[in-house]
Amino acid sequence: HTPKDPSFQQNELGEQSIDGTILRGIEKLHTLDASSSGTGQPITIADEYWYSAELSVYLIIKHNDPRTGEQIVAVTHIDRHEPPSVDFAVPANYKLVDETPPQ
Repeated sequence: HTPKDPSFQQNELGEQSIDGTILRGIEKLHTLDASSSGTGQPITIADEYWYSAELSVYLIIKHNDPRTGEQIVAVTHIDRHEPPSVDFAVPANYKLVDETPPQ
């Protein structure tokens, strides 16, 4: 699409907070005319993207197409604590095995 294509729009949605993380949102709208929508009516497909600059990741992505419904992918329950070091400890019965075939 071209920057001046009226069938595409982008809007700033502002900020929201999830689990103490600030997200900045944008909405992208794509309008299909009646002849392209497959429904005989014009439709608007809406995508929302909520980005955390602090975590460098989109925490919420919403896709809404009237023909297929709404899909949401979201990350919640963000825990920034260091995981227990025991989770990364080498097991006591661990051993190195050289399985290189003899030459």
